[in-house]
Amino acid sequence: VTPDQSDGSLPTIQAIYCKPPNLVAVDHLQPQETPHSVIVKWEVHQLQQNQLHPSLDQVTSKKKAIGSVTARTVFQLRRTVDFPMHAVVLTCVPVWYNMLLAFHYSDGLIEFRKRSTMEPLAGDGNTDTVTSLFQTGFAFSHGEPSIHMALSPNYCIAACMQQDSITKLRSLEYQRGTLSISDNAPENEPRNSAALAALILQSASSANQYFSSDDIFSVMGSLAPQRTREFTTLL
Repeated sequence: VTPDQSDGSLPTIQAIYCKPPNLVAVDHLQPQETPHSVIVKWEVHQLQQNQLHPSLDQVTSKKKAIGSVTARTVFQLRRTVDFPMHAVVLTCVPVWYNMLLAFHYSDGLIEFRKRSTMEPLAGDGNTDTVTSLFQTGFAFSHGEPSIHMALSPNYCIAACMQQDSITKLRSLEYQRGTLSISDNAPENEPRNSAALAALILQSASSANQYFSSDDIFSVMGSLAPQRTREFTTLL
């Protein structure tokens, strides 16, 4: 499924604020709140509005009614619900047609959320409908904290700069087993096939945007002969 039809079409303005710890403790019995970020969003609504006040209809010398004046297009900002995060957001990158947001936190976590609902993307066990790599069990393992992150074209590899200015690479990992060896367990075959379908979906999305697919194949690694034939057939 691409792109996500449930994402909505309203333009969105997003700001990320950081809430620092309270340096002056009011109540020493209460634990200190850890620093974290808050996502604040405004939806941009386009409306047709008449700029003339209705009281002008009471003027007897007017030549036409207020309702006959052509309405002008105006834009209104409507603030949505704020989303507090568990840690400070250091990097935010829009991916997949700007419908997903990649967040890199101060504790080293890298996660992806839907832009419209801020719902985290994680494996849901659905093997009938494939929407993304994350839905089928791919994720970044929790790494050590870093100060900056950059993603590969298909966000399968993250380059993380450490505090000592050394850059380390982190790869997307399949959390539900391995695709490089044969798995004769029949209960695992549907989810492995869904993982292959997600890789092909991402590869098709990459080709549509004229991106390189090298990072996808590096994450996929070598496949078992049976899965190689299945992947080639689906591709």
